[in-house]
Amino acid sequence: MIRDLLFTDLDGGPLGEPETVIDAAADEPRYLERVPGLRSVLVDDSAGRYHRYLALLALTAWGHAPVYPVVAATVEQGPRSPWHGMLTDHEGRDRTFPALAGAVADGARFVAEADEPDRRRVLRAMLGRADAVYFGWQLARAVDGPEWAPDLAEAVERGLARSADARAVPGPVREPTCAVVPPPSRVPVALRRMRTFRAPVVPRFGDRGFDLAVQLADLCAVLAKHDRPRATDLAERLLRRDGRTVVRTHLCSVVPFRA
Repeated sequence: MIRDLLFTDLDGGPLGEPETVIDAAADEPRYLERVPGLRSVLVDDSAGRYHRYLALLALTAWGHAPVYPVVAATVEQGPRSPWHGMLTDHEGRDRTFPALAGAVADGARFVAEADEPDRRRVLRAMLGRADAVYFGWQLARAVDGPEWAPDLAEAVERGLARSADARAVPGPVREPTCAVVPPPSRVPVALRRMRTFRAPVVPRFGDRGFDLAVQLADLCAVLAKHDRPRATDLAERLLRRDGRTVVRTHLCSVVPFRA
């Protein structure tokens, strides 16, 4: 059934990606006639987990308010959710929750005015877990508005409160090492005695299986559009915890970039 609902266009032609149908509904309301079928897939225990997740994603993106409690429960479960890992990127990182955050944002185009508070409650639930669940840049996009400033600041504060987690890195290599394809005799003499050292242990706060500092930086950047003094303070505190170039880059709209 999911193929007919999310992998087929209005003329019955096959589509390679469900996002084509999901995105097309903004310009072609006839796709919304598939909502009842998607609801049937979502509540069908015999349907595959991936199919049920795609149904949830589409219904959320189309502002179908009855699924918002399901999204909120999924966010609360985080990595323990049965849908965790349904989508991954080329590096194997989970994209389940970034996709859901993007879907909640897109749902603003469709949701009825009476149901908008429910949509916002889901976004607040996501911000409440932003220090423990990977949402990518999609969450920052979803909460880009002055009304979100207090929630954004609270989310970053909570993330900064995470304690440092030292990543286990072996000690320095004491003997010279040279891993090369040519035989050693063909390696220039000047290179034969080069020593290589592994990086020392560097404490990184809030190591939750994703780059928390970058996620917090994105939230800070959005906050700066609506409360710059608070965002600047949080950004400087974040850089004191993690001053990597990638974090500075994501914060360049908040504080000057210093390489």
